[in-house]
Amino acid sequence: MKIDDTIVLGGLAGIVGTIPSLLFNFIAVQLGFMEYYTFEIASSIYMLEEFTRSPLSVVLGFSLWMITSAILGVLIIYLFRVTGRDYWWFKGPVLIVGIMYIGIYGFFYDVGAWIVPNDATSNMILFLDNLLFSVVASYFIVRWGKEVIDT
Repeated sequence: MKIDDTIVLGGLAGIVGTIPSLLFNFIAVQLGFMEYYTFEIASSIYMLEEFTRSPLSVVLGFSLWMITSAILGVLIIYLFRVTGRDYWWFKGPVLIVGIMYIGIYGFFYDVGAWIVPNDATSNMILFLDNLLFSVVASYFIVRWGKEVIDT
């Protein structure tokens, strides 16, 4: 499959990259390594902590997570256009982990979210979650969008 549109390619690769990321997060929560799912953390920006597990809040958090993933996928494309697609497995994670883990989790969540994991295990899982997302999204961008990246 080849995709010739930057937004569609980045959006789809970001959403596909979210699938293994969410599975990893689901397993971490089910095994007790983490208390909250990533989409609950996302919805806590807008909802009080006690409402983050309500059905509507889960839908909101999941939607926010998909939109964010799509935007991050588009950003990866622009990174590859500027720097090339060689070493995609390194470049994508550097950008995404820098934006998500350091920027969003490290700064913005402390400013306005109700759920902010402060323990080392949760933060390591979030780091690995973002790393997994960025490698998978970068892979699909390179696989599906050679023409888009090389323009």
